[in-house]
Amino acid sequence: MHQKYSLRNNPVNEKANYLSMKKSIMIVATALIMVACNKESVTPSGEIQFTKLSADKVMISSLETSTITASVSNACSELTYEWSASSGSINGSNASVVFTPPANSDKVTVTCTLNHPGKQTVAKSIEIAVQ
Repeated sequence: MHQKYSLRNNPVNEKANYLSMKKSIMIVATALIMVACNKESVTPSGEIQFTKLSADKVMISSLETSTITASVSNACSELTYEWSASSGSINGSNASVVFTPPANSDKVTVTCTLNHPGKQTVAKSIEIAVQ
């Protein structure tokens, strides 16, 4: 009696095919992740898209606060926000912060600086009137 051996039913070949397919899937998944991470909040020329700096209240009393928000299209996780105010205090560090004015001030300038490491730094400011 002769036995037929098929490469298709050979356990060694099945394991090799499985490992090869698994490796291919991992390579494709890694490539997709890398492509997705490179689609950052930048224009084709490499500039950050800092679209707007807005406040929920641009006129407040010294007893109130104002939430200030930096709008960036398709922000990348590498993007950092640095906030400063000409007077008063800022609570928070991401795209949205809460500004508390000082007791005696007329106008306060709040600035947000976006930093995309190795690419560009862009800043916008907004004035808050304190009554």
